[in-house]
Amino acid sequence: MAILLHERGRRKPPTGVPLYESGRPPGRNDDGGRSLEPSRAKGYTVRRTVLERFPAGGPRGSWPAEEFAAARRVEGMAAEVVMDLEEDAFLVVVPQQSADRGH
Repeated sequence: MAILLHERGRRKPPTGVPLYESGRPPGRNDDGGRSLEPSRAKGYTVRRTVLERFPAGGPRGSWPAEEFAAARRVEGMAAEVVMDLEEDAFLVVVPQQSADRGH
């Protein structure tokens, strides 16, 4: 399941609806050029696939989302943990692979 995450606290669109933080299509930079790698720092869209969800209210000292992500990184995946504030859950996500990557 692919989800678009918005990490700046703005209202989240329904699942599957593209979210452009900058109002521009993904990969479009400020001078109108194209970029192959999306960058959250420059306001591009970051598409990610959610591997697993973990409730935020776990026992003190328990980090199940971090442990799950670490195990995926050992397997060679670029897994990271983000927080979904609206759902009060930690999500383990990986970058979504595009069909034309590497061309």
